[in-house]
Amino acid sequence: MFRYILFDLDGTLTDPKIGITTCVQYALKSFGIEEENLDKLEPFIGPPLTDSFERFYGFSKEDAKKAVEKYRERFSTIGLYENEIYPGVREMLDSLSGKGIRLAVASSKPTVFVEKILVHFKIREYFSVVVGSELDGRRSKKEEVVSEALRQLGVTEEEKSLCAMVGDRNFDVFGAKQQGVVPVAVSYGYAQGNELEEAGASFIAKDVWSLSQYLMNGEKKRYSFFEPFAIRVKELPQPEKTSFLRAFSVIAPILIYYVVNNLTIFLFAYFVGWLAGKQGILLELSVWLSGHSTLVSALMKFVAMMLGAGILIPAFLQENPVIFPEKNCQKDIPVIICLGISAAVFANVLFFLLQITGSFESFSKVSSSQFSLPVWGGIVLYGLVSPLAEELVFRGVVYNRFRRQYPFVIAFLASAFLFGIFHGNLVQALYGFLLGLLILWLYEKYGAFLIPFLVHSSANIIIYVLMGTKSLQNVIMTIPFCMLSGLVTVALIVCILRKRKENLH
Repeated sequence: MFRYILFDLDGTLTDPKIGITTCVQYALKSFGIEEENLDKLEPFIGPPLTDSFERFYGFSKEDAKKAVEKYRERFSTIGLYENEIYPGVREMLDSLSGKGIRLAVASSKPTVFVEKILVHFKIREYFSVVVGSELDGRRSKKEEVVSEALRQLGVTEEEKSLCAMVGDRNFDVFGAKQQGVVPVAVSYGYAQGNELEEAGASFIAKDVWSLSQYLMNGEKKRYSFFEPFAIRVKELPQPEKTSFLRAFSVIAPILIYYVVNNLTIFLFAYFVGWLAGKQGILLELSVWLSGHSTLVSALMKFVAMMLGAGILIPAFLQENPVIFPEKNCQKDIPVIICLGISAAVFANVLFFLLQITGSFESFSKVSSSQFSLPVWGGIVLYGLVSPLAEELVFRGVVYNRFRRQYPFVIAFLASAFLFGIFHGNLVQALYGFLLGLLILWLYEKYGAFLIPFLVHSSANIIIYVLMGTKSLQNVIMTIPFCMLSGLVTVALIVCILRKRKENLH
């Protein structure tokens, strides 16, 4: 959607409350004003300091300049680092940069301080341009800062519609509008009342996750067929959640999928048993079903997976997923598929050589059941249908909910863990956890649902073909082949990492 994105710093990328308010408190004290309530000083976050001292404490221009000098006396050595980066910001910047979007910082804070803060939080590398005010008071107005950032980025008049300015206050919105770029706002910063709505922001993000999704994908719906229903789901009120409800909202989709899946299989089996007690054509149908148990079992699993995943489509759409990666990332799809294949082969061969797969009877039963199908049937069921259903549940719904409600590391590890244990036996749990980590890493990089599906599908297909063809097992179940597949996996990961670095620069 955007080629260029400008970010405000305070209240947008970082939470500077302690540093700014204590430094304002320090400056006010030098004028004999004691202000113990730091919350009262929050309006100083964002706007030019001279304006704030004049507006909130009635300082003259001369006194306001002196107050700013006292403020910087403390800020330059202490207050500068009394700051925190908002959770998810680093991952958002990484994703945006990886898509080739040029990023800049446009802050009313002096450039020298902005640079130090970005370096301190190790996010300076993501920005092509960093623009702030000057220590002598020049370029303090937001429109001036935005104008200079656009000039340094080389944004033409025709390209301004492809540029966004992200901030947390109304003057960020006004500055963006005056320069003709798209005004995007965040409500998790320090906006007062309805100032963002009244200023006319094009989009207001309630958290870093929704901001990231909007900046990368806009508000486009990828499934127009379901769009009316998806809109109704989105318009439902969203009450504040307790810790229990937050956790349950993440796990509930897995429980729903599991229950619907198994209930479908139970009802189908009950139906077959009911037929056996009937006469005539119903008895003949029962006999036919019994004689084609492998095909019937596959069909039953197909229906169960589709129903289990289908009932979660509204939840999937509520997460506003992106289906296809951006055009400049689609050239990476062959590498991604090869990575899924090599990683799956390496893990399976390693498990075999370590005698992990043969040590658990539960895994042997599951494996025997899965490989009872013809190759084509296994490819359809386990290479296409199962990955589609499981990715819709575990990445499309569960992981996206995790990412909105929990820190990144917890979301990353916990969703991979749940994906592993869902498979019901220790061998597949370990394999699923490792594959889940790889899938999530690629999902974070490309931000599109197609990527997890392709990795999962390619991994399942290659394993079904190789493990179902006994003549190939003597070739692949060897130490040299394990080492080769491992080296290929590492090489492909390095290839993707290099592509990321190329995009960053």
